[in-house]
Amino acid sequence: MTQHGEPGSTPAQVVLEFYAALRDRRIGDILALTDPQVVCHALVRPGLSVYHGHDGMIRLSEGMHATHGEYDFVADQVSEDGDKVTVYVRILPGPGPGQQDLPVMSVFILHDGLIVSIESQPGISLAQFHPQPGPPRDVP
Repeated sequence: MTQHGEPGSTPAQVVLEFYAALRDRRIGDILALTDPQVVCHALVRPGLSVYHGHDGMIRLSEGMHATHGEYDFVADQVSEDGDKVTVYVRILPGPGPGQQDLPVMSVFILHDGLIVSIESQPGISLAQFHPQPGPPRDVP
């Protein structure tokens, strides 16, 4: 990974790589994708609600794993408007009692290819709007 992600990466690609780096605990990549002064208003509970700088990104990664275990994520929708990326993701927690998918909507702002701001809030699962094909149903 280069300092600013892969050469020619779009802002959306940088954001998706950031999610993957968080999931995989690749601290070096997390730091390479974020500005040293990054500010993150996170949804992780328990944990901090605001994370500052690279130290904050390390704590965010730790908090994600403390809350969700060995989780995965699915990006249901990603939209890019210049250096602003809006992502609807579902955090798919690792096995454990009471673990449920967590839909999150996050807005990322990038500058010079680095993430400078992350604002997250509860989202809706867009998967519910894209039903999987199934057997025909009788409609009265």
